[in-house]
Amino acid sequence: MTTCETASTPMPADTQQAQARKKALIVVPSVTRFDAISTSVCETFHALSAMPDLDVKITSWRCDVPGMNWKSAGDLSDLLLDDDFLEADLIIYHFGIHVNLFDAMVMGNGHARQAVFFHNVTPARFVPEAHHKLIAKSLRQMENFRRVDEIWPVSQVNADELYARDFDSTRIHIIPLAVDSPSLKTLASKPEPERLELLFVGRVVHSKGVLDLIAALRGVVARGAPAFRLRIVGNLDWSDSAYLEHVKNAIAEAGLQQQVEIVGTASDEELERLYHQSHMLVIPSYHEGFCKPVIEGLRAGLIPVGYDAYNLRYIANGLGRMSPAGDMLRLEDGLLAIMQGLPAAFADPQAALLPLDQGLTSLAAFDEAAQAYVAQFTLERFQQNVAERVRRLLDQPAG
Repeated sequence: MTTCETASTPMPADTQQAQARKKALIVVPSVTRFDAISTSVCETFHALSAMPDLDVKITSWRCDVPGMNWKSAGDLSDLLLDDDFLEADLIIYHFGIHVNLFDAMVMGNGHARQAVFFHNVTPARFVPEAHHKLIAKSLRQMENFRRVDEIWPVSQVNADELYARDFDSTRIHIIPLAVDSPSLKTLASKPEPERLELLFVGRVVHSKGVLDLIAALRGVVARGAPAFRLRIVGNLDWSDSAYLEHVKNAIAEAGLQQQVEIVGTASDEELERLYHQSHMLVIPSYHEGFCKPVIEGLRAGLIPVGYDAYNLRYIANGLGRMSPAGDMLRLEDGLLAIMQGLPAAFADPQAALLPLDQGLTSLAAFDEAAQAYVAQFTLERFQQNVAERVRRLLDQPAG
């Protein structure tokens, strides 16, 4: 048999299929429960895994989420010599803070297409001074994005930051995060409240404005607000212990011990129950790159009330009552307006009695608008968006 004849021998179908499959690698520092970026990593993994001709793996320093095709990452030098990195046809990063693994995007592996999800970086003025150097390094590391094929900001405000830094707009494509929980519930379907239930979801840190919230609630009590209870839900291990103590002291000094409960970490089932029981999501945050709790709240029939900082002015979509960041009197006014409007709105769901940013709105109209809006953030929509971008990338030669 000649060499030419050997070369023309048909390959088995399974061999052809294996050669046709491409390899994707997701590079992140960690994949942990109760973390928004980690959740997005898992959803990216599942979106890529659903593509029939793609094999997907995650490499990170830590992964405590079951069901991931995961391998432990070493340092940057280990990653650059790793077979999975070198053989990848597609490399996706999820960037929210500086880690040396993200320096791999400067050179890639020489042939893979590269994309980076941009989750934003919390400005230094909102974090303890001990973290300022890390924030500065993170902002410098964003320059690595200039070497990837596409940047996928998860929100409009993140895209705006990239535009302001003069990144190539043709490589920027917004992919909103998936928010598929809690299960859908309307505000009008909840029993007419004898006590309004307020819910805060997030870490107890300065940038989330929890002290501002306590001060505003003290004010609404003095102004004769209806009976209410606030429950604060968030991973206390990821919170600022000193700030948490300040919050506890502020609750005591305001005499709000009977109205405010610090729940701490909640299971998925407990968090869904709290969402379904509540009427208002309070989110006086100074910085949000996306803010999943707003969409979670709208899914469950909660009216968001808080500050309009960063992506909050976009994500609330006029369906809440948002005030300028740091203006505690306006925050207090917004809280009181919704708290006073809700009992009357429950009594007459068709009457335009809720003073939302989009104008006076009925309970029924709020529910209709909220349910239509949150459909933009389903897991199915996220998977479609990711698959579309990946197909476009893999159909192009590496640049």
